[in-house]
Amino acid sequence: MKERIAKNNERGTHPNSLKAIEKHQFKKGESGNIGGRPKKHEKLTKSLAVLRDKVITEYRTQLDIMLEDDNVEVKLGTNKELVLKKIWELARNGDKQMIHLLVELGLLNWW
Repeated sequence: MKERIAKNNERGTHPNSLKAIEKHQFKKGESGNIGGRPKKHEKLTKSLAVLRDKVITEYRTQLDIMLEDDNVEVKLGTNKELVLKKIWELARNGDKQMIHLLVELGLLNWW
């Protein structure tokens, strides 16, 4: 009897198989993952976004100005600004990847 049922139904089409998986299937028009696929590197992106606008400062010695404290705090810019400046600096010094990046972004158009 089992052989006859197996021969008449291909794999996964037996009524008992269909009945077993029916409760686990989504209804028509319903998605299984409401939020969608998680974005790649989501935690890293959030962490970097927090640091993007952080102002970076550096202490430099002022030789020409006599102060009680010889070290003066100089604001260098935000992390974002420093990275952008570094891209331009590398391109000016001949870094082919940075030059290519600026060309691709349309920032080095000659016309």
